[in-house]
Amino acid sequence: MTKHIYNKRLDINTRKIENEKRDEIHKSNSELENGKNTNNRREENIIMKYLDDKKSSKEYYKLLITTESLSKI
Repeated sequence: MTKHIYNKRLDINTRKIENEKRDEIHKSNSELENGKNTNNRREENIIMKYLDDKKSSKEYYKLLITTESLSKI
């Protein structure tokens, strides 16, 4: 019984952390779109892909694309 409660707490804490990360990413994306968070040297676009399979395991993938790396291509 105690193990079940402990696992439930871990799951709730994990979800809180994932939600905070997601909110932070969405905030930075909206700032980039509005032009508030632009930097002359480096501008980052964060692309997040959220995967959820049947086992309810959640993974986030972030891809940072910098204008510096794009200008070199």
